[in-house]
Amino acid sequence: MPEGNVLWDCIAYLDEETIETINSKGGLKAIVISHPHFYTTHLEWAKAFNCSVYMSREDEKWLNRVDNGNHRRFIEAPTETIVPGVTAIKAGGHFDGSLCLHWDKKLLHADTLMAAPVGGSSTHIVKSSANKFLIVGPLPQRPPTRHC
Repeated sequence: MPEGNVLWDCIAYLDEETIETINSKGGLKAIVISHPHFYTTHLEWAKAFNCSVYMSREDEKWLNRVDNGNHRRFIEAPTETIVPGVTAIKAGGHFDGSLCLHWDKKLLHADTLMAAPVGGSSTHIVKSSANKFLIVGPLPQRPPTRHC
């Protein structure tokens, strides 16, 4: 377990029951937001848990409120250690500063990385803009299902 709980993205709704549940599990050391679609109530979450919120500097232009509590931490470098064992990775894609989070050999990617099912057996890399790529390969048309 890393040194403190890190919340990856946050939903807009925050109530006392959610706060109590999270606090019963040790509270939050930090919040990392993958891209601007999750900015909504990040300041309310940061205030409720007295923690920092990490986001990419490239996506700062999408913020629409002042951070009077000084909770925001902007990631400038390609990677940043949030707490020991948890690293934010700037991948771009969905937004210029879209982030992934690496923890315990797992990559949390929100919708920074996406797969598109196609037919055929070849892989194509399509460049859609400056640093954004869509890798389209031979993925199944339908994912396999388990029989109950």
